[in-house]
Amino acid sequence: MKTKTKRIAVILSATGAILLPGVALGACGTETEPAPKQDNGISRGLGTADASKDVKFGDLKIGDFSDITIPVIVTNNSSEASDYTIEATLYNEDGVKVGTAMAYISDVAPGGKAKDELLGMAAGATQYKPSLIERIASVQ
Repeated sequence: MKTKTKRIAVILSATGAILLPGVALGACGTETEPAPKQDNGISRGLGTADASKDVKFGDLKIGDFSDITIPVIVTNNSSEASDYTIEATLYNEDGVKVGTAMAYISDVAPGGKAKDELLGMAAGATQYKPSLIERIASVQ
């Protein structure tokens, strides 16, 4: 094989190695598919069961520096230890989105309960709406 032909083959091989994984990942469609929504408008995350009944939300509390806390109590209604990702969208008095509060609660035993708080920062937040409750099996 001539030197010029070898260089072209190497360049094409390297280009293919870079482009093909991206094309394959793009074909999966995971970036364009929205997370499933419940009838109540709360996303349950991809590949997880509806866990919206597992979480009870308390009243939004506003700190001195626009820090936001929302107490939650999680009851694991599944048959396995579970991890929870919970988010709430924060709004001002005019209904304009001003931030997000989040919590990650790990390793809640089956039938067990956990208390925690969603945390966020948002100047002017006066109300919230739960936007994501995701429950996945804990890694043991």
